Amino acid sequence: MAATVRHGLFNAMKTLSPAEIESLLGAGPAKGHPLDILGYGFDSDGVRRFRTEQPDFLPQIVAYVQAVLARAGIFPEATNHDDPGFATFIYADGASFRISRMEEVGVTRYKRISTGPLPEAEAVLEYIRRVANPDYVRCGRPMRPSAGRGVHEILGSTPI
Repeated sequence: MAATVRHGLFNAMKTLSPAEIESLLGAGPAKGHPLDILGYGFDSDGVRRFRTEQPDFLPQIVAYVQAVLARAGIFPEATNHDDPGFATFIYADGASFRISRMEEVGVTRYKRISTGPLPEAEAVLEYIRRVANPDYVRCGRPMRPSAGRGVHEILGSTPI
């Protein structure tokens, strides 16, 4: 299956199915290599096309996670909030959302950790950052002024 449908000079990006999105997020059974899931094929031609096109599947993934959260209040939907095993998941907590994950606190000792309350958009992006392979699902962090550049350089403004 091709990742793109060629129409003259532009390529239409593949629309991912719910099962493909869950596979990319580790929330469902693996459906193959991420390049296969994204429709590029795990071969030298697929790798070359993926690197050249640099597709952004993030909006599709975010929309799907938000739809499941609106419907079920938890993502992945099949997660048992009271007994999630080692799963990382996002869940509604009143008007905000939290991400819950297992953290290794000692040699072979794990503890479940939850984030503080987050707005939905921020929680969904942070969840995706934690679970998706960044080589295939790009979900960059915003540049912070403390990263070596001043806020005016980042915003393109001049100081008063």
